[in-house]
Amino acid sequence: MANQTPIPKLNHTPRFRRLLPTGLTIVLAVALSAASCGDDPAPPTDPLPGGTVSGRYTLQFRPSASCAFRGPYTFPMTAATYAAVGARQGTQVVLDAGTPASLEAEFLYVSNTLRGGVGAPGTGVVANEGTRFWIRVIATGPVTHVGTGPGEVTAGTAVGYVAIGASADDEGGLGLCSAVDHTFTLRTR
Repeated sequence: MANQTPIPKLNHTPRFRRLLPTGLTIVLAVALSAASCGDDPAPPTDPLPGGTVSGRYTLQFRPSASCAFRGPYTFPMTAATYAAVGARQGTQVVLDAGTPASLEAEFLYVSNTLRGGVGAPGTGVVANEGTRFWIRVIATGPVTHVGTGPGEVTAGTAVGYVAIGASADDEGGLGLCSAVDHTFTLRTR
């Protein structure tokens, strides 16, 4: 037995010890998992084209700079989408309080744009600011939405006639104006 070759000792770590993480590996794993936890990502804030115009809105109308009265004049409105003649979609926007027909907009909704007539005929309509207001315009505005929110018009234009008065029989008594550069917004509330 003296001639037997000794078995060399292998200098290696047992397999299960190689699988155990080192202190640095543990610190990195904890840091990475903590970074992925926590608050949900912020919701989108940039407006995207389009969106459904339906629900409760505030219509804000600002007469042209060429008018003697500036506003803005605001109105609580309700909007609903409907199928118009042919393949075009329409949107009707009516006054939320009082008599809905006292202020009404009928829009076609094509290529993410509302375009149509806005009118407050007869005795006009009282704005949130307390002024009686008459309007007969053609309005156009691009529709945008944020995230999954409803569509809004944040910068529309209008061409036509507006007037203000002290009472129902005073159309234009405090001012009237026809212009091609009135502006409006239709924002959710």
